[in-house]
Amino acid sequence: MLTMSLDLQINSYATLLKFDKQIPVYNWYYPFVSDEHKIANPWDIYKELTDYHPHRRALYFHIPFCETICSFCPFERASYTHKDEVEHYVQALLNEIAYKHKFAALAHQPIDTIYFGGGTPSVLEPDQIRRLGEAIHHHFDTRDLQEFTFECEVKSVTLEKLQAMSEIGVNRISFGAQTLNPKYRELFDLTATVEQIQQVAAWTNERFPYTNMDLLYGMAGQTLDELIADVNGYLALGTTSIDCYPLNNASTQRKLHQAFREAGRHPLSASTKLSYRLFLNEYLRAHGYVPINGYSYAKQTQETWGQRVVVQHTPTFRYHDLVYGYGDECLDSYGVGAVSMFGSRVTSGIANRAEYMDRLLGKSDKPWFNAWHVLNDAEKGIVYFPYRGTLDKKRIDWERVDAETRETLELAVKQGLAIDKGEWYEVTETGWFNYVDLEYMLMPRWHRQHLANLVDRAFKQGRERDDEQVYSLSRPMQELIPLPVRAAS
Repeated sequence: MLTMSLDLQINSYATLLKFDKQIPVYNWYYPFVSDEHKIANPWDIYKELTDYHPHRRALYFHIPFCETICSFCPFERASYTHKDEVEHYVQALLNEIAYKHKFAALAHQPIDTIYFGGGTPSVLEPDQIRRLGEAIHHHFDTRDLQEFTFECEVKSVTLEKLQAMSEIGVNRISFGAQTLNPKYRELFDLTATVEQIQQVAAWTNERFPYTNMDLLYGMAGQTLDELIADVNGYLALGTTSIDCYPLNNASTQRKLHQAFREAGRHPLSASTKLSYRLFLNEYLRAHGYVPINGYSYAKQTQETWGQRVVVQHTPTFRYHDLVYGYGDECLDSYGVGAVSMFGSRVTSGIANRAEYMDRLLGKSDKPWFNAWHVLNDAEKGIVYFPYRGTLDKKRIDWERVDAETRETLELAVKQGLAIDKGEWYEVTETGWFNYVDLEYMLMPRWHRQHLANLVDRAFKQGRERDDEQVYSLSRPMQELIPLPVRAAS
């Protein structure tokens, strides 16, 4: 029984509030995998890549260690008690890199972008950063590397580590302050001081061409004045870009939900969150910042100065542009729980850190990953197009695209959510504002149902559910246009 309705509908009036509901999650890996398509022998996945030639390729390295466990974080991470654990994990990563290098399709395809995420990659020592960097440049073709991101948590950042990052080619630093509000920092178990955040922002702005900070908003009980104060604090730090994420209540830890309840704070309504998104967009634009994707902002360039651009493509966060890109792009990931996407083939590292290390350090001959075939990756570029802002028609194998997706894309154009420019589509400001609902709408029906099931399961585990209804029209529902839905086969 689904409690997140699949009957999302579009309002035919000329309004930014084009949908009657707000999907309570904000990004997801697509296409989805299912156990019925799991590969019995995961090693076979790499043998299938003999003639694999992706349009672009990203490397992702997952560092799961954290000095403190933040209560909002949904990613694979854990604390550690001794530095030897980190060193053993680094050695396991080095072994995984060397193993995959045996396959020509993985060794020789050029790398466009690299991302170190976590967890907290900045817990690595300078020597470990250098060794991983040397292995990457030795085993992979990085001659055309455009972007190399390293995530940091400010407590673990030192000048020596930043120097090591620079030496291996890192040119983009991202750190997750999340909020400068002391009340929410305490609720999130964020232990770094604002002074430490300011220091690391100054260090990284001086040493790297591209710096980014994460800002969470829409937390339980947050007022608009509190959001404005946070944004002002972020603007003062002067990073290249700011990622502005609504808090995803479906994936935060149950511990945080309990803390909110004990503090008498309850999730904001969908209408309130949308109003914050609308205000945040205008407030950042008033300070010279414009969207560069669905939720990131950067200074407006001179080329478009004075124009109201929907999505500016300079600077581009190339890693996300690829991960949320087309089906012909490759995400090649390393580490515990790390997801790789090779077109219609998907792998995921096992979630148990100790087992992952044992299997790569010679204590077990079992594979350290699982693998699946996905039914169809043709819709991926279309589904993620509202986040990116553009859709290159030549990159889509239209004969393989589900009929529902084609129909809803046409409907999006008719309803002012997208514009057909001939060789490509562009998202309109209305489409950008509603990019999450538009992504959801562009998935075939069974994929929407699959996401609804995942969300429903998350809220049944003790998380307080978001209010998804934005409005109900008092007039007959003919004013709303149902999404095209084929009969289930």
